[in-house]
Amino acid sequence: MKTQSTNSTDKREIKLEERKVNIFYSYSHRDEELRERFEVHMAGLKRKGLIEEWHDRKILSGQNFENAIDKNLTNADIVIFFVSADFIASDYCYKNEVIKSVERHNQGHCTVVPVILRECDWEGAPFESIHGLPTDMKPVVSKHWNDTDEAFTNIVRELKKIIKKKFSDKEKLNFVNNKKSIKFILRSGVSGQEFDIEAPSSSTVKELLDELIKNETLDRDYEYIFILKYNSQQLELNQTLFDCQVRDGDTILASTTSRK
Repeated sequence: MKTQSTNSTDKREIKLEERKVNIFYSYSHRDEELRERFEVHMAGLKRKGLIEEWHDRKILSGQNFENAIDKNLTNADIVIFFVSADFIASDYCYKNEVIKSVERHNQGHCTVVPVILRECDWEGAPFESIHGLPTDMKPVVSKHWNDTDEAFTNIVRELKKIIKKKFSDKEKLNFVNNKKSIKFILRSGVSGQEFDIEAPSSSTVKELLDELIKNETLDRDYEYIFILKYNSQQLELNQTLFDCQVRDGDTILASTTSRK
């Protein structure tokens, strides 16, 4: 483990399948033709290797239906609700897909995008406050569009912005996970002094702190902000004369004791 400043960039190759944005389609089977037409409009993104789409028609014979849906819903980066009166009326969609997806959306684990297919009343739905598509949430099947192709083109153009951002985030995350070492920044909350620290990727936070205290890199009289450089995760590092703790809110992530 060493303390240093460096501008070198690791250009390790990341497998394409690790970067694809997983999209889950939640819909009523009465709207299957519209979902299929939408997939045609998404073909360009799929050809470029940016996305991997999933819906219940991809479940194979012999697979457990509910397990397959739950697994792919959990792995989804984007969940698209194809909203219609039939979708709203579906107890299965509501209980098994909508509730879980909105919960994950609120926790920041995925992005829910309601796509309004046909006129319906979604007031009071769990996704009511989530901005949807097409523009101004004008239904795909309505007089607001010349045809469904125009509406789907509008949707895809907006989705591209979300997809490319998530694709980029995945590249950065995999870049970190595939590194032989991880670079950190440790910044004093009092003096503003910064240290660049490089440690093996297998190092735990506790091991890093032990080493820093051993080498007297940390001043025991100050508080520090501990920053993981590549994913910008910020953790508060509270240091006293004898104890050193890394906290995330009220949760202690790591601690170590150092005595003179």
